[in-house]
Amino acid sequence: MRITESLCGATRLQRGKVLRLLPGQNGITGVDYECKKEQKTLLCEQCVVAAGAWSYELLKGINVNLPIIRKKCIILELNSKIVDKITVCLDMKKEDGTVSDASLVPFGDKTLAAGTDFKVVYLGDEQTLEGLKAGAAEIKALIAELRQFFPKARYWKEGRDFKVRTCFKTEQYNPGHPDVGLKVYTKDPTAGGYGHGVPGLIVALPGKASLMFDLAREVAKLIL
Repeated sequence: MRITESLCGATRLQRGKVLRLLPGQNGITGVDYECKKEQKTLLCEQCVVAAGAWSYELLKGINVNLPIIRKKCIILELNSKIVDKITVCLDMKKEDGTVSDASLVPFGDKTLAAGTDFKVVYLGDEQTLEGLKAGAAEIKALIAELRQFFPKARYWKEGRDFKVRTCFKTEQYNPGHPDVGLKVYTKDPTAGGYGHGVPGLIVALPGKASLMFDLAREVAKLIL
């Protein structure tokens, strides 16, 4: 993990693993993180979490209650080089006739085929870990979609032709409106009506890299 400090005094953690947020009497006081297999602690007055896939566990660990959900989708790590140098997005029809898409990403001498049919992971699923795994039906559905462009996909076998990976994302719970806007949650309720009640913590959603500058501006309004 590389620790860098900007001119405004902010500290950013990179290339490592944040283990946990540290709650104290006055709210969040720092983070434990792992750097080159060594555990360290960084103290702070304000902790800003851009909530992405792994942030879900950090927030759950301190009982932060916000309208956020965790979703998963599967990735097929194909043992063949279907695309080269560029990522290719495909529009495909699902079994129910609706349109979906998938991304083919070059990955060394392999290809990652990622679907976008994310499914909610529920609390009971997390406790049993079953909901965190890609089911046979999910794998079959993605292969059926890929067959529209790659007829040989019907003969792909797990283990021989591909491995199954699972990816996650954290997003705001907003039924019927999947394309939600930027949102910054603080201790007290904001305009959206939600506050997490934890001093020293700011949670920004969504945590997409493409939106980080917009998120940074919104956070800066609160702490500068």
